[in-house]
Amino acid sequence: MARLAAAHGVAGFRKIGKRAPDGRYPWLASEGMLRLWQVADQAHLVVELMPYPRSPDPRFLRDIGQLAERFPHARIVLDHCAWPAPIGAPSYGFDASYAALARHRNVYLKVTTENFARVHYDKALMRGQVERAVHLFGAGHVMWGSDMGDTMIPYADMVNHALAATAGLSPQARKDVLDETGRRVYAAGR
Repeated sequence: MARLAAAHGVAGFRKIGKRAPDGRYPWLASEGMLRLWQVADQAHLVVELMPYPRSPDPRFLRDIGQLAERFPHARIVLDHCAWPAPIGAPSYGFDASYAALARHRNVYLKVTTENFARVHYDKALMRGQVERAVHLFGAGHVMWGSDMGDTMIPYADMVNHALAATAGLSPQARKDVLDETGRRVYAAGR
Protein backbone atom coordinates (compact mmCIF):
# COMPACT_ATOMS: atom_id res chain seq x y z
CA MET A 1 0.00 0.00 0.00
CA ALA A 2 2.82 2.40 0.85
CA ARG A 3 4.52 1.69 -2.49
CA LEU A 4 1.28 2.08 -4.45
CA ALA A 5 0.54 5.37 -2.72
CA ALA A 6 4.04 6.77 -3.24
CA ALA A 7 4.69 5.52 -6.76
CA HIS A 8 1.23 5.56 -8.29
CA GLY A 9 -0.84 8.07 -6.31
CA VAL A 10 -3.22 5.51 -4.84
CA ALA A 11 -5.36 7.44 -2.35
CA GLY A 12 -6.26 4.51 -0.10
CA PHE A 13 -8.19 1.27 0.04
CA ARG A 14 -11.70 -0.04 0.57
CA LYS A 15 -12.53 -2.87 2.92
CA ILE A 16 -15.82 -4.73 3.11
CA GLY A 17 -16.42 -7.00 6.07
CA LYS A 18 -19.10 -8.91 7.91
CA ARG A 19 -20.20 -8.84 11.49
CA ALA A 20 -19.18 -12.03 13.31
CA PRO A 21 -21.85 -14.20 14.97
CA ASP A 22 -20.82 -12.76 18.36
CA GLY A 23 -21.52 -9.22 17.11
CA ARG A 24 -17.88 -8.15 16.76
CA TYR A 25 -16.01 -6.97 13.65
CA PRO A 26 -12.67 -8.78 14.06
CA TRP A 27 -11.50 -7.85 10.55
CA LEU A 28 -11.26 -4.18 11.56
CA ALA A 29 -8.26 -4.86 13.79
CA SER A 30 -6.81 -8.10 12.44
CA GLU A 31 -3.02 -8.30 12.23
CA GLY A 32 -2.94 -7.52 8.50
CA MET A 33 -5.53 -4.78 8.79
CA LEU A 34 -3.59 -3.11 11.60
CA ARG A 35 -0.56 -2.94 9.30
CA LEU A 36 -2.74 -1.29 6.65
CA TRP A 37 -4.10 1.13 9.25
CA GLN A 38 -0.52 2.10 10.16
CA VAL A 39 0.38 2.77 6.53
CA ALA A 40 -2.81 4.78 6.05
CA ASP A 41 -2.04 6.80 9.17
CA GLN A 42 1.56 7.51 8.17
CA ALA A 43 0.67 8.48 4.59
CA HIS A 44 -2.68 10.18 5.39
CA LEU A 45 -4.52 7.71 3.16
CA VAL A 46 -8.22 6.87 2.90
CA VAL A 47 -9.59 3.79 4.63
CA GLU A 48 -13.07 3.30 3.19
CA LEU A 49 -15.20 0.81 5.09
CA MET A 50 -18.45 -0.95 4.34
CA PRO A 51 -19.84 -3.25 7.03
CA TYR A 52 -22.36 -6.03 6.52
CA PRO A 53 -25.16 -6.66 7.21
CA ARG A 54 -26.77 -3.52 5.88
CA SER A 55 -28.09 -2.33 9.19
CA PRO A 56 -27.09 0.30 11.73
CA ASP A 57 -24.75 -0.98 14.39
CA PRO A 58 -23.61 1.18 17.31
CA ARG A 59 -20.84 -1.33 18.08
CA PHE A 60 -19.33 -0.87 14.61
CA LEU A 61 -19.45 2.91 15.00
CA ARG A 62 -17.86 2.69 18.46
CA ASP A 63 -15.07 0.51 17.02
CA ILE A 64 -14.52 3.07 14.26
CA GLY A 65 -14.23 5.81 16.89
CA GLN A 66 -11.50 3.84 18.67
CA LEU A 67 -9.61 3.32 15.41
CA ALA A 68 -10.02 7.00 14.53
CA GLU A 69 -8.29 7.87 17.80
CA ARG A 70 -5.56 5.31 17.32
CA PHE A 71 -4.87 6.35 13.71
CA PRO A 72 -5.69 10.08 13.63
CA HIS A 73 -4.13 10.77 10.22
CA ALA A 74 -5.99 8.02 8.37
CA ARG A 75 -9.04 9.39 6.58
CA ILE A 76 -11.88 7.04 7.45
CA VAL A 77 -14.79 7.05 5.00
CA LEU A 78 -17.94 5.15 5.96
CA ASP A 79 -19.45 3.98 2.70
CA HIS A 80 -23.24 4.27 2.56
CA CYS A 81 -22.85 6.15 5.88
CA ALA A 82 -22.46 2.69 7.51
CA TRP A 83 -26.15 1.98 6.88
CA PRO A 84 -28.18 4.33 9.08
CA ALA A 85 -31.73 3.13 9.69
CA PRO A 86 -34.04 4.23 6.85
CA ILE A 87 -36.35 6.23 9.11
CA GLY A 88 -37.64 9.78 9.34
CA ALA A 89 -37.37 12.68 11.75
CA PRO A 90 -35.89 13.58 14.04
CA SER A 91 -32.78 11.36 13.63
CA TYR A 92 -33.22 10.13 10.05
CA GLY A 93 -31.26 7.10 11.23
CA PHE A 94 -28.29 9.07 12.55
CA ASP A 95 -28.66 8.22 16.23
CA ALA A 96 -26.50 8.94 19.28
CA SER A 97 -23.80 6.52 18.08
CA TYR A 98 -23.30 8.69 15.00
CA ALA A 99 -23.31 11.85 17.11
CA ALA A 100 -20.53 10.38 19.27
CA LEU A 101 -18.51 9.46 16.18
CA ALA A 102 -18.83 12.95 14.68
CA ARG A 103 -16.27 14.36 17.12
CA HIS A 104 -13.52 12.49 15.26
CA ARG A 105 -12.34 14.89 12.57
CA ASN A 106 -10.80 12.10 10.49
CA VAL A 107 -14.15 10.35 9.95
CA TYR A 108 -16.24 11.07 6.85
CA LEU A 109 -19.63 9.88 5.64
CA LYS A 110 -20.33 8.93 2.05
CA VAL A 111 -24.05 9.13 1.31
CA THR A 112 -24.98 7.21 -1.82
CA THR A 113 -27.80 6.31 -4.13
CA GLU A 114 -28.12 3.14 -2.04
CA ASN A 115 -29.07 5.27 0.98
CA PHE A 116 -31.73 7.00 -1.13
CA ALA A 117 -33.05 3.66 -2.40
CA ARG A 118 -33.45 2.46 1.20
CA VAL A 119 -35.93 5.31 1.80
CA HIS A 120 -37.62 4.57 -1.55
CA TYR A 121 -36.35 7.82 -3.11
CA ASP A 122 -38.69 9.82 -0.88
CA LYS A 123 -37.37 13.37 -1.36
CA ALA A 124 -38.24 14.52 2.17
CA LEU A 125 -36.44 11.53 3.71
CA MET A 126 -33.44 11.91 1.38
CA ARG A 127 -33.14 15.58 2.29
CA GLY A 128 -33.58 14.78 5.96
CA GLN A 129 -30.80 12.19 5.86
CA VAL A 130 -28.34 14.50 4.16
CA GLU A 131 -29.21 17.49 6.33
CA ARG A 132 -28.90 15.42 9.52
CA ALA A 133 -25.52 14.02 8.41
CA VAL A 134 -24.30 17.55 7.64
CA HIS A 135 -25.69 18.83 10.95
CA LEU A 136 -23.74 16.18 12.89
CA PHE A 137 -20.50 15.94 10.90
CA GLY A 138 -20.34 19.21 8.94
CA ALA A 139 -20.45 19.52 5.15
CA GLY A 140 -16.68 19.12 5.03
CA HIS A 141 -17.12 15.58 6.33
CA VAL A 142 -20.02 14.41 4.15
CA MET A 143 -19.74 13.48 0.48
CA TRP A 144 -21.97 12.03 -2.18
CA GLY A 145 -21.10 8.89 -4.10
CA SER A 146 -23.23 7.62 -6.94
CA ASP A 147 -22.77 3.87 -6.30
CA MET A 148 -22.55 3.54 -10.08
CA GLY A 149 -21.98 -0.05 -11.06
CA ASP A 150 -23.81 -1.54 -8.10
CA THR A 151 -27.00 0.51 -8.10
CA MET A 152 -28.71 -0.25 -11.36
CA ILE A 153 -30.49 2.95 -12.32
CA PRO A 154 -29.43 5.46 -14.96
CA TYR A 155 -26.63 7.78 -13.86
CA ALA A 156 -28.76 10.84 -14.67
CA ASP A 157 -31.30 9.58 -12.10
CA MET A 158 -28.54 9.19 -9.52
CA VAL A 159 -27.47 12.79 -10.09
CA ASN A 160 -31.05 14.03 -9.89
CA HIS A 161 -31.55 12.21 -6.58
CA ALA A 162 -28.35 13.75 -5.21
CA LEU A 163 -29.49 17.22 -6.29
CA ALA A 164 -32.88 16.70 -4.65
CA ALA A 165 -31.29 15.37 -1.45
CA THR A 166 -28.98 18.39 -1.12
CA ALA A 167 -31.51 21.05 -2.15
CA GLY A 168 -32.02 22.22 1.45
CA LEU A 169 -28.33 22.87 2.12
CA SER A 170 -26.66 26.25 1.82
CA PRO A 171 -24.91 26.77 -1.55
CA GLN A 172 -21.46 26.17 0.00
CA ALA A 173 -22.55 23.10 1.98
CA ARG A 174 -24.14 21.67 -1.15
CA LYS A 175 -20.94 22.26 -3.12
CA ASP A 176 -18.96 20.56 -0.36
CA VAL A 177 -21.19 17.47 -0.27
CA LEU A 178 -21.49 17.10 -4.04
CA ASP A 179 -17.88 17.93 -4.95
CA GLU A 180 -15.31 19.45 -2.65
CA THR A 181 -15.33 17.04 0.30
CA GLY A 182 -14.78 13.98 -1.88
CA ARG A 183 -12.19 15.73 -3.99
CA ARG A 184 -10.26 16.83 -0.88
CA VAL A 185 -10.51 13.51 0.99
CA TYR A 186 -9.53 11.34 -1.94
CA ALA A 187 -6.56 13.58 -2.71
CA ALA A 188 -5.11 12.22 0.55
CA GLY A 189 -1.43 11.43 0.36
CA ARG A 190 -0.99 13.16 -3.00
